[in-house]
Amino acid sequence: MDGLKAKVWRKSHSLKSVEMLEVGEAKLREYVESKGLTFDEQIRLLKSGGDIYSFLDDYVSYLDSQSLKPKTIKDYVYWAKKILRHYGVQIKNEELRERVSLPKVQRPLDSGLDAAQVRRILLNCKNERLRLLLMLCKDTLARPIELLGLQVKHFNFDSIPKSVTIPAYLAKNDMERETFFTDETFEFLRGYMLKHNIHGKEDFIFLGKEVNPKDELQFQSQLYKAEAAMEKAWRELMRSPALADLNERIELRGKAPRYKIHIYSFRKFGFTKVADTLGEIAAHALAGHEAYMITYYRKTREERAADYLKVAPKLMVLTQPLSIDEVKRQAGLEAIRRLAESFGIDPARIRIEREGMGVDEEISAIQAEIKRFISQALRLRENSAVDDCQYESRIVSEADLESYLNAGWEFQAQINNGKYIVRRPKNA
Repeated sequence: MDGLKAKVWRKSHSLKSVEMLEVGEAKLREYVESKGLTFDEQIRLLKSGGDIYSFLDDYVSYLDSQSLKPKTIKDYVYWAKKILRHYGVQIKNEELRERVSLPKVQRPLDSGLDAAQVRRILLNCKNERLRLLLMLCKDTLARPIELLGLQVKHFNFDSIPKSVTIPAYLAKNDMERETFFTDETFEFLRGYMLKHNIHGKEDFIFLGKEVNPKDELQFQSQLYKAEAAMEKAWRELMRSPALADLNERIELRGKAPRYKIHIYSFRKFGFTKVADTLGEIAAHALAGHEAYMITYYRKTREERAADYLKVAPKLMVLTQPLSIDEVKRQAGLEAIRRLAESFGIDPARIRIEREGMGVDEEISAIQAEIKRFISQALRLRENSAVDDCQYESRIVSEADLESYLNAGWEFQAQINNGKYIVRRPKNA
């Protein structure tokens, strides 16, 4: 079996897939032993002419008698086929479909959430990690497992709207994608990061600082533990008296309970809002559905960001959504920030120096900085003809400025990228 495990790992690089193979092997051995045979004896019988399809059909009956969900039974049969083929048993898929009867997978209709219910659940959630996860699920349409492994470096807090990149190794379809989130989620995320001292680019948002992202097995192990912890916290939240009316079970075959409202309901809430506003192609693409991503992600980033700004007010359930005018002002601020960067001006420096500015104040401050830069450039250009004849000029860093001045160079101007222009007569 070690060889098969290595193949499964090599293809998927998924610890969960390897674990599912191990679970599938244990269940298959359990069934064989219930017949009074060893596993090796059963393999020899099947390879020497035993009816593999009758064997698998009986295996399905054995699983069904244990009150397992149809989807679980289907998964066990999938891994049984892989294991038996690994040991040299011939199985033809067409004959398998004809002779092995699998129970139909039930597709229950769960309940959609409205904004008031989303707000109730979030306000009653005392677990900060779970609340942040739910808010990101709602805004980004990402799956919980895609969010739990994110690091600070995956977030862009300077863009409008704020964005996050789901890396390929976390995405279910192995395709990297960028999605967005609302200002109310950003404010909660910022407070969460400050409280938990999360600031380095390599720091994880949910997993803690002891995880080594380069150790793939350890990383995936911690990722699945975090997923299980969030599922447990979710069920505890929904069992609270304040949310008892929302904690309704669905009647299905199988031992495991299923509920009308679950963690994925937050993702579905966001999906519905995006689909209603931008159309289903955009919603499926942001949710990471491959066929739709190929179409929607042909749009430029600016076009996708503008799309998201249209739906963002409908995703915000805890704060007053932005008006249309405010959305336009935010878009204008983002445009002038990009313009400033093209001149070598750092908009982040302006925000830090003038903390507490509103949108209009920041736009005015950046405009003033750009005007100063252009005026300075014009003055330098006017003097350039004389300077070229009489002076030798250099651009130096702040660290080197003092040594140049001590050596007889003359300070001429400061430019916006933290550099300085110094000069001295050519005959010096």
